[in-house]
Amino acid sequence: NRNLKRDEGNACGEATYANKPAAKSWIENECSFGSNEVAVNWNAPAAFLAGAVEAIYADTSFHVRRHAIDTLLPLIDSVIVTGLDADRVAIAWLTDKCVSASVHYAADSAFTHALQKFSEGTTRHSVTLVGLTPSTRYFYRIVSIDYRGAVLKSPMRDFTTPSSPVLNGFSFDPAAVPAIPGSDMKIGFIAGPGLGATLAYSVGGDAQQKQMPFIEMSGIYTATIPGPDVSAAGLLLSITLTSIEDTIATQTWAIAPGSQVRLSDTLPCAQAYQLLSVPMPAQITNSFDFFRVQLGDSASWRYYGYDAMKGNYISNGTIGGGLGGWLYAGEKMALSIEASALKPDSIFPIPLSQGWNCIGNPFSFPIFWENSFVRFEGNVMRLFDAAARQIIRRQLFWYSDTTGDRMNNGRYFSNRDILFVDSARLIPWRGYWVYAEKNGVELLLNPATDRPMMPMAKTMDIKRKQWQIRFSVCANGSCDDAAVIGESPWALDEYDEFDSPKPPNVSDDAVVGLLHPGWPGDSRMFAADIARSSETGNHEWQVNVQTRPGNENVILSWNAPGDANGFFYLHDAKSDRTIDMARTNTYALSLLPGETRRVLSVKASRLADTRFLSMPTAWSISKSAPNPFTKATIITFSVPGNTADIRPRPIGIFVFDVMGRRVRTLVNGTRYPGIHSVIWDGTDDRHRRLRRGMYIVHCRADGFSGSMKAHLIE
Repeated sequence: NRNLKRDEGNACGEATYANKPAAKSWIENECSFGSNEVAVNWNAPAAFLAGAVEAIYADTSFHVRRHAIDTLLPLIDSVIVTGLDADRVAIAWLTDKCVSASVHYAADSAFTHALQKFSEGTTRHSVTLVGLTPSTRYFYRIVSIDYRGAVLKSPMRDFTTPSSPVLNGFSFDPAAVPAIPGSDMKIGFIAGPGLGATLAYSVGGDAQQKQMPFIEMSGIYTATIPGPDVSAAGLLLSITLTSIEDTIATQTWAIAPGSQVRLSDTLPCAQAYQLLSVPMPAQITNSFDFFRVQLGDSASWRYYGYDAMKGNYISNGTIGGGLGGWLYAGEKMALSIEASALKPDSIFPIPLSQGWNCIGNPFSFPIFWENSFVRFEGNVMRLFDAAARQIIRRQLFWYSDTTGDRMNNGRYFSNRDILFVDSARLIPWRGYWVYAEKNGVELLLNPATDRPMMPMAKTMDIKRKQWQIRFSVCANGSCDDAAVIGESPWALDEYDEFDSPKPPNVSDDAVVGLLHPGWPGDSRMFAADIARSSETGNHEWQVNVQTRPGNENVILSWNAPGDANGFFYLHDAKSDRTIDMARTNTYALSLLPGETRRVLSVKASRLADTRFLSMPTAWSISKSAPNPFTKATIITFSVPGNTADIRPRPIGIFVFDVMGRRVRTLVNGTRYPGIHSVIWDGTDDRHRRLRRGMYIVHCRADGFSGSMKAHLIE
């Protein structure tokens, strides 16, 4: 191949290659230049990339969603129409990614009165449209929205339902049906003689469907719904017609009382604040007159609405029409309204502003929160869809106060079960806090009675990997428990749908929340911070406790972390105390004079990892620093312990003068194992400045005795 010459300065010598340039000489027996060029230089980037990808995916805290940059629109493919009948049709299709998908359909190509049916799938989709009219051409399009909010609408398609002899001569006018609460409701229609006819109906808000046969007389069919089933909630009804040739199910009609109905509720507690709304579609802008009629002299009550645009309360603000606010009443009284009732299939819109919004249920019956829709920039999506998570928080908060002590010291509650599945309902007369991430969001309350069906349901195995700890703080009779930390394999270590800002404070006496400076907002607190769970990862949360000046005794408590593996510690840097959260569920904060805020650290560590808690093996007291000192010196001491025995130990640290007189007690209580420190400011127990000179700092604990000198100078 080549002639090889060697010299002492080059181990390979000077080579003469068969081809020029040398990099193209592939066949070599010695000092293989060409093969090294290929193996090392060309393959190195591929090997480096493969190793990097392997290392990233070996880290269980990595989540591809955090780093994904997806600029492609979702692809809609393989649209199939099957089961076309006079009253129904099935439509199936595929998408190339997980999306929220729905079918929009109408009997006119302009989609003037279009209906929308969502698929419960993620990449394989199907919907069944029922209640269609025979011999009718329908137009439809498929709309897909991915987790980024990218929207793709398919070209308009159409299908035509076949005719059915069953509906020949059929005539029914739901608007002519009188609906008077408490009175029997007569349902009648005209059709050809000899048909079998069944009425199916349900009361608004009730999933139970009742059936009864129609009675026919010469082509006139009648059935009577008993009075107890006729109420302000309205009715949903459909008719099934049967003949020898065919069976047809009509569309579902909603019927509500035509005149105003009276609704009432009793306040749960006197001399307490309630987060209140009124179940009516119209807004009451003059709430002062409304409550004065209901509750009497305004000296015994007060109402505050909420301005979502400005983020502040308004005395005697608007209530009703999906809005709520705070009501204080001196007596436990009944509230009543007369208002038009909504039909039980109405989609009720509530405009939201960025930030917190106080909303209410305008229907007379409870409705599922997760059945709600969100409209943003003309697109409608379900509340739990991935795209909606960037627009609105799924967590909502309500309030309860049963103390009756004239103070706003109740507690917030939340639908925290969204980690698994949320079956929370919006109750009439109750107000709720809802958080919108953007302006221009419209919440669409949906009174459908179907239980929420969310895709990608969590398995029991995954459920066991999730845990939560709820914190509560109490001071001066007031309590706040709207702070939750935890882990979930579905969560990210960043602001996502499992996290939530903290609702407006109920009382300044006791406030607990979570701090996360890197998250959206201006130094706001959060009510929930759920991290991504992993087998080897550690997490740390900053718990912020606030109170009014003068509330020096503040109690923080929490529930046990349950089946979570690992250790949980609460650390107070100011007092240098570390608490094993599995061995106790309370911590008393001794605030300094004038102190109104304390930030605590909560740390979770897996069994296989290094403990966050550093535990010395022996008692000790170290030299103070600075020493000599003028204003203050820090004295460091250690309390021994081990992971099998984490309990507080009694200890005392005292300051003596050179005459042996005790002048100051720095510590006289218990401390958990760890490295601690205490500050001495050169004063005695009465906070009087001591003379300059030498002082002895003595530590006495569990058979240990140790001392060090501290020199106070002017």
